[in-house]
Amino acid sequence: MVNTLQQLSTHISSFHQPEMLQRWLHYLRDQNMSVRLSFASHVKYLVFNPKWVEEKQSESEALLEEHIPLSQKDKVELTQSIPLLSFCTEEITKVVYESLAAGDQELQRTIIFTVRSLGSVPLDCVLLPTLTNLLVFIAHPSSLVLPIAKLSVGEIAEAHNVRPYDIYVRFKKEICGLMMHFVVLNHHIGGLSFGTSMQRVVRALGFTSFREFLQKDSHHIIPYLVPAMVKNPGTSQLLNDVGRTMMIDPKTLIEETFQHVYPYIYLYENEESLAMCIKYMQNFTGIKVKDLKRRSFKVIHNELLLHYECQKERVLGALRDLAKDDPDYAVTDKPMSLEQIADYLQPRFLGVLVFFDSKLVTRKVAESVKKKALSSLPEIIRLMGPKHITPVRFKVLATLRTALKLNYSNFPDLNVAAWDAFVHRFWL
Repeated sequence: MVNTLQQLSTHISSFHQPEMLQRWLHYLRDQNMSVRLSFASHVKYLVFNPKWVEEKQSESEALLEEHIPLSQKDKVELTQSIPLLSFCTEEITKVVYESLAAGDQELQRTIIFTVRSLGSVPLDCVLLPTLTNLLVFIAHPSSLVLPIAKLSVGEIAEAHNVRPYDIYVRFKKEICGLMMHFVVLNHHIGGLSFGTSMQRVVRALGFTSFREFLQKDSHHIIPYLVPAMVKNPGTSQLLNDVGRTMMIDPKTLIEETFQHVYPYIYLYENEESLAMCIKYMQNFTGIKVKDLKRRSFKVIHNELLLHYECQKERVLGALRDLAKDDPDYAVTDKPMSLEQIADYLQPRFLGVLVFFDSKLVTRKVAESVKKKALSSLPEIIRLMGPKHITPVRFKVLATLRTALKLNYSNFPDLNVAAWDAFVHRFWL
């Protein structure tokens, strides 16, 4: 029955529906290993139209490019397939953790083959969910299939005409968050050091060593580590592990990464955790948080505005707090209005645009960060209004032109929204 999936999905018009998908996904847990293996090789046809997949496969082999251009037909197909992909990968993730909890090596093997089959479809949308599941098998202390998982990362990368490191770069924010989760888990369960937990993961992603990873991207992991240490005091040794590997004093490490830690905890931690993190960093460094913020005003403002579209109220609250600590800005007793916030940002706005430019054009910036920048740009343009946009309209225009180079995934739609905001927000 499983072997007929490709034919059924080709000839039955109603096949690609959530209800139909749900009926088939029980084969992920089938008692018969051969059935699970057969299902693994056919699972992509539950999510994607077989004829369309074959067309994209041919394009990928002919173009040998990282991003295969999407036609209007492709966008229509994706609109239908993305919800199915999300549902399918959620169910696969459940089975991943079930196999780990049970210590079932055969189930772990077949679910990896399933993930690899789905991840080899030459569409960008499959990369993050499938890579995430493979990294779970690489990082989890109960994994019995580490070599297969590492090989599968390379095979998926090859199917997309890239290296594992290229995939890491595109999704480094999400991957760093996942890695930190397992670093804390492994330390809590088995007392493993930071390096022991991370070494096999970073090697699978194309780094030569744990130290190389930290030298390049420690500023991406410390924001996750600080709240983890505050909530789990027993994990404080992890910061020492990082400092020892980088040959830097942990106190200095916190000082240097504060500009990245502060925006993260302000935007994504609750009030209690935020207060605890700030108190911890202040006590650990021996420097008042007000002074730590003043050292990095520019970077903190830029990092906050990067998240403006998805965390608007939190960003506005953070900007109001920063204004209170800014010696160059006189704050009234009343809460700052949006117009006052725009006035406060005006002297920094050109710097914000330059920062956004750098995120949009730099290849080694995560794709999620590029999307946050381009999503937040129209909202920031509306916040600043014609009064502040008109004097710098040519710089805004240059930033918008820069963003046009991003012509894959949903970047074209984000570009349209940014241009629409711009043309309605300056005076002729």
